[in-house]
Amino acid sequence: MKFELAVIGSGPAGLSAAIEASKYGVKTVIIDENAKAGGQLF
Repeated sequence: MKFELAVIGSGPAGLSAAIEASKYGVKTVIIDENAKAGGQLF
């Protein structure tokens, strides 16, 4: 698969960035060292 944007980290900022990019049709992937998203939220 090819992506236009790679977001490093799935904390609040990373998730927000990925959501906003996807609203504009940007093919996005989120890369994080943990299996669950959320970072400091959880």
